[in-house]
Amino acid sequence: MHAFFACRQRSHGISGRVISLSQSVTLIKAKLEEANPWIASINRLSPKDALYSDGKTPANPWRLCTVQQVGAVKCLARIIPVWSSGIVYFVVLTQLGTYVVLQAAQTDRRISNASSFQIPQGSFIVFSMLSLTPWIPVYDRVVVPALRRFTKHEGGITLLQRIGVGLALSVATMLVSCFWLVPQLLLAGLSEAFGGIGQLEFFYRQFQENMRSVAGAIYCLGFALASYASGVMVTVVHRATRGRDGRPDWLAQDLDQGRIDLFYLVTAAIAAVNLIYFVVCARWYRFKESNGNDDGSHASADVELVPKMSASAAPV
Repeated sequence: MHAFFACRQRSHGISGRVISLSQSVTLIKAKLEEANPWIASINRLSPKDALYSDGKTPANPWRLCTVQQVGAVKCLARIIPVWSSGIVYFVVLTQLGTYVVLQAAQTDRRISNASSFQIPQGSFIVFSMLSLTPWIPVYDRVVVPALRRFTKHEGGITLLQRIGVGLALSVATMLVSCFWLVPQLLLAGLSEAFGGIGQLEFFYRQFQENMRSVAGAIYCLGFALASYASGVMVTVVHRATRGRDGRPDWLAQDLDQGRIDLFYLVTAAIAAVNLIYFVVCARWYRFKESNGNDDGSHASADVELVPKMSASAAPV
């Protein structure tokens, strides 16, 4: 004989009619699944979602994954928009490294009019290093403590703000390059100190501890993609600006006959649009919860499997 009981109408929507015990259990399960979709996913586990005898290794890793793996994918999904803005930033640096040498080859590189010694054209890139190298310790020892007094932030400014400063300086670098060569390289070095190093530190802090190698890998991947994008950009400019009457394009071999200034202005415009895109991504971004650790390392409990967590619960 079946047991019956009466349920009065409540806020959860069960009507005040007499229902069986099995029906009440079904209704309760439906309400629980509606309130917590994770419970519904447990009930949908099939025999293919089994574990090996050790209770940790999934029989089919394409169907089951650890909480740690889920966290890794979520971390990548958060970082990819910020990382993509770095590709355009590296395009600016790549173009700079290419055409600075060509510009220097057609300039007066003598230290003075009375000197016959000329600075080698390939050595001009050293001015970028001269601004980058001393700025790093000055920034860490002088600028950060000074900013910390006003912002109350451990790093003076956030890593995203640091990257944003680097991207803004990259725009200024392309504008200055239309007029002066050495100041352009000095600004490029400062830009890399903010943007390049800021990106690398951002990746290392936001990735999980077991993904630190991935942080360095995607940084290098962004630089590699920027090199290919730079080549594509140069090819497009060659074809788009070549005159039908035989006039040279903007990037002619003889820069005096080309318009390298217009090419730099176009690059600056692209960098400015990229800066706006980065600001949007930075406002959307939510930093990883680090539980008090600035490096954002995760606890080892994250390696537990979802099926094991569900198996420990009593059946509903």
